[in-house]
Amino acid sequence: MTHPPLSPSQTEIREKLKTMIRHIQKETQPEEIEKIQSDFASLIDKADPIVIALAEQDLASEGMSMNEFLAVCDIHLKLFRDKIQNPDLKVPEDHPIARFQKDHRIILSWIETLRETLKEMERRTAWEEGKTTLPHIKYLLEKLMEAENHNIRQESALFPALEHKGIEKPPAIMWQEHTEMRQDKKALVALFEKALHMDIASWIKQMSTLATKLYEKFLLHTQKEQYILYKVALEVLSQQDWKNVKEATEEIGFFAISDHQSYTIHEKGGKQ
Repeated sequence: MTHPPLSPSQTEIREKLKTMIRHIQKETQPEEIEKIQSDFASLIDKADPIVIALAEQDLASEGMSMNEFLAVCDIHLKLFRDKIQNPDLKVPEDHPIARFQKDHRIILSWIETLRETLKEMERRTAWEEGKTTLPHIKYLLEKLMEAENHNIRQESALFPALEHKGIEKPPAIMWQEHTEMRQDKKALVALFEKALHMDIASWIKQMSTLATKLYEKFLLHTQKEQYILYKVALEVLSQQDWKNVKEATEEIGFFAISDHQSYTIHEKGGKQ
């Protein structure tokens, strides 16, 4: 994906992040790991999310696996999550991007609730105890599948508008990531249907792995949309273009979000 050139300070942060992540992977002493994580958190505060994403792409190209990323990425995932809840990019409430941003918050809450529900299920040792939670998980998976409407609106309205202006690469990459996340959701649904026919511990572990993979992808993808796709769109699309995008998205319609509040994550400060 094309992106604005990094400043010298951002390039330096990118390289330091990569060094720290590699170091955490190799370090075995708890005290040293704690110090590195503290330094990592301080560096993260100075980093644009895109710089973090680029550092990760570098490490992925070097062979670092998803599981290795997940072992050290809790700190920056929290940053990404906070950025989704309170995006830096501000637009009027009736702007198409405003609804896309709202979608991000709702989808995030459903994925997080799914992960928390599966984590709570780890205490169950038999399906007699765990099966009462299945309707809740089914509901969340259904809502995540309904939220494909978010991607359809982008693919049908926003992406063509950008392509018409000669901006082809970013939409193409976003579309590919939509496809990958859709496959992840379908994999979750397929595995859910095997509940009661598998060992409960194995089922929960596999479901949790898939849900975490989707969570990671969604956070990184959303940052690319916020910091690249939407910013580019705001620069190149005219008022008439945005009017056309809005009309096209309204013609497609929107996924239901009216009942999401009952499934919102509780933080230390209370309900979001």
